[in-house]
Amino acid sequence: MLHVTLPRALTLALALTLALALVVPVAGTSSFVLPSERMGWTAASVFPAAIPTISIDLDLAPEDRWTAAVGDMLKNHGFENSFGHIVQFWNKALPSILGDAVDDIAASLEDYVPAEYAAEMKGLHAALVAAGHADAMPFSRLVALNLLYEFTTACTSIVSRDAAGATWHSRNLDWTFDGFSLANLTVIAQFTSGGKVQYESITWVGYVGVLTGMAHNVFSVTIDQRTSHSYLEILRNLERMKHDGAQSVVLAARSALASATSFDAAVHALSTAPLAAEVYFIVGGADADQGCVITRTYTGVDHGLYCMPHGRTAPWFVLETNYDYWKAAPSRDDRRAVASAAMTALGGPAGVNATSLWGIMQTPGSKFHTRGVLNSLTQYTVIMSPTTGHFAGWVWQ
Repeated sequence: MLHVTLPRALTLALALTLALALVVPVAGTSSFVLPSERMGWTAASVFPAAIPTISIDLDLAPEDRWTAAVGDMLKNHGFENSFGHIVQFWNKALPSILGDAVDDIAASLEDYVPAEYAAEMKGLHAALVAAGHADAMPFSRLVALNLLYEFTTACTSIVSRDAAGATWHSRNLDWTFDGFSLANLTVIAQFTSGGKVQYESITWVGYVGVLTGMAHNVFSVTIDQRTSHSYLEILRNLERMKHDGAQSVVLAARSALASATSFDAAVHALSTAPLAAEVYFIVGGADADQGCVITRTYTGVDHGLYCMPHGRTAPWFVLETNYDYWKAAPSRDDRRAVASAAMTALGGPAGVNATSLWGIMQTPGSKFHTRGVLNSLTQYTVIMSPTTGHFAGWVWQ
């Protein structure tokens, strides 16, 4: 039973006909063709940039794991052009009803998230304080970034297989930051233990959860927002973490990466974990036809698993945007139709590879579908394969 104690707040056909202007060679792949401009609801002259890789040593105490990354970020970009954007965004976007709640949560964080992840957040903040940014970076703003998953996210995720049976997982992360950029904070984080990579994620320095991640030879996972929430619903979601033992969806994904030893184990964990918010988990496995969309409620799976080889459009891929797979997507945002058409144009598994999927994730909108797979909200693009170990991403800036 939910006990809500509100804080003081209440007290490719399309993809292959893009205008192309720049070719950038990427190690380990064919040359990728980049669009001359970003296309979507609005067009902007921006280009994808390579994402730097950092190492997070899981053998360190949790509060020490991100210290070096924070120092490097401040050295390379300064506070205002990195963490300062987090503060500016939340100061502008966070209503007082949620701001007060997040302040309360920050003061008793272990009541809401596992101690390990709470310690990582506190360590991140301590590193900023040690660098002289105590006043500029309230701890509550880091907490907001980590826990308010349902505030602004939208995404496109596709799991497909190639002719050799390898699984490929491609995703665009769409997230509204209201003009503030997290491009400088974006990194590929390799989580290591005993000197070996256990799993990796494209994330932001300051963000301890996982929206996009992979454990080589085990599984890959992406998170797509399921439903929009009112501020009161978000408050209730936060309170589920304290009173019902519910997990933040992004921490549930990281926990699965840290512990699951097989695709089936990952699907089971992500299907059964009590969650603080509804969500779509899109999961790919190392073996052929291992790809599922898990439509999560707070306590279980809605309408069963949607898996390869039973994709609605074709048996060799499944995809998810931000709408239930058994329902029609709204015409104002039918990225599902845009992506499905582009995937179908590949002709089957023989057309699936890192380069072709990069093209799919660039697919613009059209006069029939106004929002493309690549659009004005896209923050980064990822192409990964739990089968081959390929893991590459580009940030749009």
